[in-house]
Amino acid sequence: MLNMSKIKTKSAYQLILPGIRTFGLCLIKPHHIGYWIRIFKSRYFYPYLYYRTMPIKKQESGLYSREYQSAEDYISHQRSKLKIANLNLDLRFEKRLNEFIEVRFSKIFKNQLGSSVLCLGARDGVEVAALRKLGHLAIGIDIEFPSANSFVHYGDFHRVPYPDTVFDYVYMNVFDHVLDPERVLEEISRTLKVKGLFVLDLQFGRDDEEFEGEESMMGPWEACGWDKVDTVIELIENSGFVLDSEMSSSVLRPGYTQLVFGVENHNSAGSTKVCQSARPTTVN
Repeated sequence: MLNMSKIKTKSAYQLILPGIRTFGLCLIKPHHIGYWIRIFKSRYFYPYLYYRTMPIKKQESGLYSREYQSAEDYISHQRSKLKIANLNLDLRFEKRLNEFIEVRFSKIFKNQLGSSVLCLGARDGVEVAALRKLGHLAIGIDIEFPSANSFVHYGDFHRVPYPDTVFDYVYMNVFDHVLDPERVLEEISRTLKVKGLFVLDLQFGRDDEEFEGEESMMGPWEACGWDKVDTVIELIENSGFVLDSEMSSSVLRPGYTQLVFGVENHNSAGSTKVCQSARPTTVN
């Protein structure tokens, strides 16, 4: 799998040698020409193009955001990743499925059967498949996904196409692809049940000791980033969530943490009451 965090193509001159190398590979192995061209685009051309046309700026909140000219540019940019990701998604599906079951979901989902789970930015739906194998009623949404997919349907996590308070869990591992974090958090809060939980797999930032990378966590497709996980935690808590430290995992896997949040509940009098962060009631 391509490690986008280690790609640095900021000058057109940096495209010359990879271009020559790709041309040579196409001549030597012409039956793989499509593969070599996609590799060149993903590793060198797209990073250069997006660095030049979609600069990254740091916001007052401490987050970094990619500067898009319009919402349509954001959608087009995010959709383009699947064409490159398809290089290895199908071949690695079973391996990734086992990783979700044995690593990512080993603490939070294995002992809670029958819960309703919404997966945001689910791409090919491997996390949905894992949750179903674990006995959950799970569905994923994304703005781009493989055709004839039984795990994911079209949906934008900025406008979740489901009614209020219907899910026990919302799971996400693509917070770095969010355009408007506050809007996404509003949608998560809206669709969770009163004692529902938001489960977030999050990359460590550059200033975290656990960070694995070079200069930045932002590659050619990321829409936002952060220097420290604490910055994201503060943003989420300011949006009405409560971090459950006991259920969270400090280091889920190399380079990632898993955060679990409960949701604040607004009563009829208009004041805010913090709900006890607890596992949702499940279907027997």
